[in-house]
Formats: sequence, structure tokens, C-alpha cells
Amino acid sequence: MAIRKLLKTILRKDESIIFDNGLCGKDKLYVEFSLGGSRYIWPWDQFKEMEKATSAVVKSKWSCGDLQELAESLRDEKIEISSAEESLNMMRLNARTARDRASVQLGRDPHAWY
Repeated sequence: MAIRKLLKTILRKDESIIFDNGLCGKDKLYVEFSLGGSRYIWPWDQFKEMEKATSAVVKSKWSCGDLQELAESLRDEKIEISSAEESLNMMRLNARTARDRASVQLGRDPHAWY
């Protein structure tokens, strides 16, 4: 249900969310990231569980446009919630892989990104 709330929030651009202050929301806490002019929103409970994966997503400049498209597909019932969850998990996995690959190429410890 947290993913559904996140996607609905992205769709309606909920006025209760104040970007760039970290935590906010009407009935749920969210964490917001900014990177390279893009905004990234994640439910706080999922962020705490997936902190490293979320950080990888942010570091790889995960596009908010992908979230918007996913949210619209869910709203228009083009996909089911399980497919949306799978898509989000794939985005996180791809971001983590990109982060690890970049770290190896740069000779950095991947944990240094956190």
C-alpha cells in the first residue's frame, strides 16, 4: 500500500509535500532528494528499509519521469500494483548495479557513497 500512496502522491503533486525539507506528508512521512535538478520522493519506512538501494537510485540520477509514467500506468489500470512493485524493484536494482560499476571503474569503495 505504501507504493500505491507514493505513486498517487506523485500524480496529484500533493500540496502537503514540501520539497527539499526531508520529511513531510499528510498521513505518511516521505523523504525527498534533489540531485542534478531532479527530485526523488520515497516513503520514509521503505527508505529506512532500503536506505542503501535508495541512495544508489539517487546517485545514479533515477528520473522522476519514470515514476510519473509508472504512476500514470497504475492510475489508468494499465498495470497492476504487483507490476508496479516489480518495476520499482528493477529500477533500484539497475541503479545499484550502475553505482557499483561506477565505483569499481573509479577505484572507489561503494560504501563511500553513503
